[in-house]
Amino acid sequence: MKQLRSFFVLFLFAFFVASNAYADGITDPFSQGKTRQGTVVLHGNTDSKVFHASDCEFFNCKSCTKVFHSKAEAQRAGYHPCSVCQGELGHAALKAGKLHGNPTTKVVHGPSCRYYNAKGSSEIFSSLAEAKRQGFHPCSICNGK
Repeated sequence: MKQLRSFFVLFLFAFFVASNAYADGITDPFSQGKTRQGTVVLHGNTDSKVFHASDCEFFNCKSCTKVFHSKAEAQRAGYHPCSVCQGELGHAALKAGKLHGNPTTKVVHGPSCRYYNAKGSSEIFSSLAEAKRQGFHPCSICNGK
Protein backbone atom coordinates (compact mmCIF):
# COMPACT_ATOMS: atom_id res chain seq x y z
CA MET A 1 0.00 0.00 0.00
CA LYS A 2 2.90 2.33 0.79
CA GLN A 3 4.39 1.76 -2.68
CA LEU A 4 1.07 2.51 -4.33
CA ARG A 5 0.77 5.78 -2.38
CA SER A 6 4.36 6.74 -3.36
CA PHE A 7 3.63 6.00 -7.01
CA PHE A 8 0.41 8.05 -6.89
CA VAL A 9 2.21 11.02 -5.29
CA LEU A 10 4.99 10.81 -7.89
CA PHE A 11 2.41 10.62 -10.69
CA LEU A 12 0.58 13.69 -9.40
CA PHE A 13 3.85 15.59 -9.06
CA ALA A 14 4.86 14.73 -12.66
CA PHE A 15 1.42 15.76 -13.93
CA PHE A 16 1.60 19.06 -12.04
CA VAL A 17 5.09 19.86 -13.39
CA ALA A 18 4.06 19.02 -16.98
CA SER A 19 0.87 21.09 -16.83
CA ASN A 20 2.76 24.08 -15.39
CA ALA A 21 5.39 23.77 -18.12
CA TYR A 22 2.69 24.18 -20.77
CA ALA A 23 1.12 27.06 -18.88
CA ASP A 24 4.53 28.79 -18.79
CA GLY A 25 4.85 28.43 -22.58
CA ILE A 26 7.45 25.66 -22.70
CA THR A 27 7.54 24.08 -26.13
CA ASP A 28 5.59 20.95 -26.87
CA PRO A 29 7.88 18.79 -29.05
CA PHE A 30 4.94 17.95 -31.35
CA SER A 31 3.67 21.50 -31.80
CA GLN A 32 5.31 22.37 -35.15
CA GLY A 33 7.36 25.23 -33.72
CA LYS A 34 4.78 26.79 -31.42
CA THR A 35 4.20 26.64 -27.69
CA ARG A 36 0.79 25.97 -26.17
CA GLN A 37 0.22 29.72 -25.96
CA GLY A 38 0.97 30.11 -29.69
CA THR A 39 4.34 31.83 -29.22
CA VAL A 40 6.69 31.20 -32.13
CA VAL A 41 9.88 29.32 -31.37
CA LEU A 42 13.12 28.96 -33.29
CA HIS A 43 15.32 25.91 -33.76
CA GLY A 44 19.09 26.34 -33.56
CA ASN A 45 21.54 24.10 -35.39
CA THR A 46 24.09 23.12 -32.74
CA ASP A 47 26.74 22.37 -35.39
CA SER A 48 26.54 25.55 -37.49
CA LYS A 49 25.12 27.91 -34.80
CA VAL A 50 22.37 29.01 -37.25
CA PHE A 51 18.76 29.42 -36.10
CA HIS A 52 15.61 28.94 -38.17
CA ALA A 53 11.94 30.03 -38.01
CA SER A 54 9.27 27.32 -37.99
CA ASP A 55 8.32 27.87 -41.65
CA CYS A 56 11.93 27.52 -42.84
CA GLU A 57 12.82 24.42 -44.84
CA PHE A 58 15.72 23.80 -42.42
CA PHE A 59 13.66 24.14 -39.19
CA ASN A 60 13.61 20.39 -38.48
CA CYS A 61 17.10 19.51 -39.66
CA LYS A 62 18.93 16.71 -37.85
CA SER A 63 21.18 19.07 -35.86
CA CYS A 64 18.48 21.68 -35.12
CA THR A 65 17.96 20.58 -31.53
CA LYS A 66 18.36 23.84 -29.61
CA VAL A 67 15.08 25.69 -28.97
CA PHE A 68 14.87 29.46 -28.59
CA HIS A 69 11.83 31.63 -27.84
CA SER A 70 13.12 34.80 -29.50
CA LYS A 71 15.71 36.06 -31.98
CA ALA A 72 17.41 37.97 -29.18
CA GLU A 73 17.74 34.81 -27.06
CA ALA A 74 19.31 32.93 -29.99
CA GLN A 75 21.74 35.75 -30.73
CA ARG A 76 22.76 36.02 -27.06
CA ALA A 77 23.60 32.31 -27.21
CA GLY A 78 25.96 32.95 -30.16
CA TYR A 79 23.65 31.84 -32.98
CA HIS A 80 23.00 33.82 -36.18
CA PRO A 81 19.92 33.85 -38.46
CA CYS A 82 19.51 31.49 -41.39
CA SER A 83 20.18 33.09 -44.79
CA VAL A 84 16.89 31.71 -46.14
CA CYS A 85 14.40 32.70 -43.41
CA GLN A 86 16.40 35.34 -41.51
CA GLY A 87 15.02 33.69 -38.35
CA GLU A 88 11.59 35.26 -38.97
CA LEU A 89 8.23 33.71 -39.77
CA GLY A 90 7.02 34.52 -43.25
CA HIS A 91 10.44 35.47 -44.62
CA ALA A 92 11.01 32.05 -46.18
CA ALA A 93 7.58 32.25 -47.84
CA LEU A 94 8.49 35.59 -49.42
CA LYS A 95 11.51 33.99 -51.06
CA ALA A 96 9.69 30.83 -52.16
CA GLY A 97 9.33 30.63 -55.89
CA LYS A 98 11.71 33.51 -56.57
CA LEU A 99 15.11 33.00 -58.13
CA HIS A 100 17.94 35.51 -58.29
CA GLY A 101 20.17 35.67 -61.34
CA ASN A 102 23.55 37.28 -61.91
CA PRO A 103 23.46 39.08 -65.28
CA THR A 104 27.25 39.02 -65.59
CA THR A 105 27.70 35.26 -65.11
CA LYS A 106 24.20 34.29 -66.31
CA VAL A 107 23.86 32.00 -63.27
CA VAL A 108 20.55 31.71 -61.41
CA HIS A 109 20.38 30.90 -57.67
CA GLY A 110 17.55 29.49 -55.53
CA PRO A 111 16.55 30.73 -52.04
CA SER A 112 18.61 28.04 -50.29
CA CYS A 113 21.83 28.99 -52.12
CA ARG A 114 24.57 30.90 -50.34
CA TYR A 115 24.85 33.17 -53.42
CA TYR A 116 21.12 34.01 -53.48
CA ASN A 117 21.67 37.43 -51.89
CA ALA A 118 25.04 38.14 -53.52
CA LYS A 119 25.53 41.71 -54.81
CA GLY A 120 25.62 40.56 -58.43
CA SER A 121 22.38 38.57 -58.20
CA SER A 122 20.14 41.44 -59.25
CA GLU A 123 17.76 39.76 -61.72
CA ILE A 124 14.63 38.16 -60.23
CA PHE A 125 12.77 35.29 -61.88
CA SER A 126 9.56 33.50 -60.91
CA SER A 127 10.71 30.18 -62.37
CA LEU A 128 13.77 28.38 -63.67
CA ALA A 129 12.11 28.13 -67.10
CA GLU A 130 11.81 31.91 -67.24
CA ALA A 131 15.48 32.29 -66.31
CA LYS A 132 16.53 29.76 -68.98
CA ARG A 133 14.49 31.61 -71.63
CA GLN A 134 16.57 34.69 -70.85
CA GLY A 135 19.86 32.79 -71.23
CA PHE A 136 20.57 31.93 -67.58
CA HIS A 137 21.65 28.52 -66.31
CA PRO A 138 21.25 26.99 -62.82
CA CYS A 139 23.97 27.36 -60.20
CA SER A 140 26.14 24.25 -59.81
CA ILE A 141 25.69 24.38 -56.00
CA CYS A 142 21.92 24.79 -55.60
CA ASN A 143 20.77 23.79 -59.12
CA GLY A 144 18.50 26.83 -59.10
CA LYS A 145 16.41 25.54 -56.17
